[in-house]
Amino acid sequence: MKYITTAVLAAGLAVSAFSVQAQQGEITANINLTNDYRLRGISQTDRGRAIQGGFEYRQDDIYAGVWASNVDFADDLVMIYYGGLTGDLTSEVGFDVGLRAYEYPGLSSMNNLEVYGGLSYEGLTGKLTYSDDYFGSNARAVYAELGYGLELSQYLNLDLHMGMTEANRNLFGSKDRYVDYGVSLGTSALGLDVSLGWVDTNLNRGSCGSNACGSRVLLSVGKSL
Repeated sequence: MKYITTAVLAAGLAVSAFSVQAQQGEITANINLTNDYRLRGISQTDRGRAIQGGFEYRQDDIYAGVWASNVDFADDLVMIYYGGLTGDLTSEVGFDVGLRAYEYPGLSSMNNLEVYGGLSYEGLTGKLTYSDDYFGSNARAVYAELGYGLELSQYLNLDLHMGMTEANRNLFGSKDRYVDYGVSLGTSALGLDVSLGWVDTNLNRGSCGSNACGSRVLLSVGKSL
């Protein structure tokens, strides 16, 4: 049975995030410019530029937010609504569980709801994400990812990432599974967060119908408020 519709979830998350003004919490905003918007290794902007941003509300260990980016389909827009709970299992191990809804105003058949859960230990994080209707494909899919962050110096951070998408039917050509991976260096300067990285997948050009899943150098500049 499919999850409740993304529209209902989006409304619920919006209420959770912004109807708690009487309680003390924190609302932050962010904006980001990048030369390519990649989702799990695959370009959502046909290897073109993207402007992205959102708002997030946090109170203690509870969070909810909304984030948006231009894409090169679905009336050029995706809205992502999310909410969850973070905390500590032990003095060294943390957890993060929640829901995430993707809304494509110009292509509602791609609307998608995911549930996720992850653990972190020092600089290492692992997360599993599940959807029973993967971006309108009628496929059940799991995304497993590992990340590692390392502070190289006071001004420079290194981030490594690897993820695997596995579905119960073929999604990309003859494949029901693919891997994405990447590395990036990040720093802050003049009040801006700057990241330079590289991303790739093990999918070939024909699997995506273009070079959307091919190797790419990524540059992004962002700011949190």
